[in-house]
Amino acid sequence: MTDILGPGSNATNVTTTRPADSRIMASIDTWLQDCTSSTAQDGTEISAEFLNGVLANLRVLARGNGPQISGGPVVPEDNSDLMLLNAALHLIQRGKMHVATDAGGVNALVAQLSPVPPELVDGMLIVMRPAIANTGPTTFTAAGVTNQVATATGAPLGGGELNPSLFSAFRWNVTLGKWQLGDSVPEAALVHFGADTSAAANTIIANVTPAISSYKPGMLFSVPVANLNTGSSQANFNGLGLKNIVLNNSGAALSGGEMSNIGGYTALFLYDGVSLRLLNPLPKGVSRRAPFTSSGTFTPVGSLVMVQEWAGGAAGRNVGGSSYTAGQGGGAGEYRYGYFQVTPGVGIAVTVGAGAAAGSNGNGGASSFGSLMTALGAIGTAGGAGGSGGYGFSGGAGSPGFSNGNVTGAIVVIGSGGVPYLAGLFGGGGQGGDGGPSGNPNGRAGQPGFVLVSEVG
Repeated sequence: MTDILGPGSNATNVTTTRPADSRIMASIDTWLQDCTSSTAQDGTEISAEFLNGVLANLRVLARGNGPQISGGPVVPEDNSDLMLLNAALHLIQRGKMHVATDAGGVNALVAQLSPVPPELVDGMLIVMRPAIANTGPTTFTAAGVTNQVATATGAPLGGGELNPSLFSAFRWNVTLGKWQLGDSVPEAALVHFGADTSAAANTIIANVTPAISSYKPGMLFSVPVANLNTGSSQANFNGLGLKNIVLNNSGAALSGGEMSNIGGYTALFLYDGVSLRLLNPLPKGVSRRAPFTSSGTFTPVGSLVMVQEWAGGAAGRNVGGSSYTAGQGGGAGEYRYGYFQVTPGVGIAVTVGAGAAAGSNGNGGASSFGSLMTALGAIGTAGGAGGSGGYGFSGGAGSPGFSNGNVTGAIVVIGSGGVPYLAGLFGGGGQGGDGGPSGNPNGRAGQPGFVLVSEVG
């Protein structure tokens, strides 16, 4: 540290340690005075204590800015005539006279100022980085006095205006009796997060953090939804009223299946001043396929599905008591397909038709998708080669395969099972029983059915 303002190390009888101050200070200002004449000894004595006091105050002013980040002084300690003026100008430039440290908690700011102002003056400005983000109305304590913080319009804070990473400016408004926030984090720059607590499929209800006091254009919301939507939907954040949810790319209302509570899906909304635009709707098209080889339940995510059904095949015919006679092949089950509007989140029973058991001469079982479509099982009537599987579609007529035709030719011929409509897949008929006393007198089992459900948008 440089010696500033003297008296200098070359002066006689100087010390580097400040002597004790024995002056007695009066209740009113005291002043120096000259001697009344050149011979009188009635002038004020200039003591070392007095001069040291003056030096100390001047030095504190010169060094009041503290060091730079680099470590050197803000004001060069060069003992120039501009040293004290530059110190005062730098104090103003650097805001050292009104920058505070927050010692408060959530929604309760406490400004630590040095020196502490003796009173709050109209227009007083304090710049401070909040220690904790606010979640609602907030108080501000300065100079031992606690008052509310208001927005630039005089309204109470709603939450999210203060960010610990950013400085905010507070100005005392004596008319309002509040600290006015003049520099805050714009709500549109924040993402407001909250979980959906609604039990209704097409209504989102969430209290978001940082909290909002009103809807403003540009606000972003991140919400894990609680339900699958089945059609047009709305959202209500922090009890401020319902807003329609629309598709971001078109502004059209939702039709169902754009939001889901499956797989940790989180909806992102942008408020455009009128509606909440859904930024990440679930993709349309064939989003998933659900194969059923046994009966079960299908729960749709979207509102449109394509269903393909294969019914069970009939069993091959038994030979009976006749020697050297071939049994007839079983018929193939019906195949159907169709498109259906469904309600997202509402399960639909899927039945997969069983193939007829070996030796039963029985019919194949029907495959169905709820009450919307049923493919008929093959009928186990007499026949030789086994009929082909029937074909149908939703809303149209189809027919099951029959075990029809006769077997001719060699003595030990086995009747072939019916071929399903889509060869090589499910629902084929069983082979007929072998001919001859040493053969298999029972027909073979029919092939079981199959149901394939595809999500379509």
